[in-house]
Amino acid sequence: ATLAATDIHANGTILVAGLTTFASPRVGNQAYANWTYTLPFESFRITHYSDPVPHVPPVWAGFIHVN
Repeated sequence: ATLAATDIHANGTILVAGLTTFASPRVGNQAYANWTYTLPFESFRITHYSDPVPHVPPVWAGFIHVN
């Protein structure tokens, strides 16, 4: 969902009003995360620490969470 929303926004296909994800994995590196902070829509990520999905792919591989 994160990748789709940012792609839709970047291509100007549809106006993205906001994004809420549940237990999403890490989807990009630091540069991608910094770029998502500049987007004109709000993004929320809801997680539970015991859920394994938000912990992949690993940070040591260069992936971090966005908002």
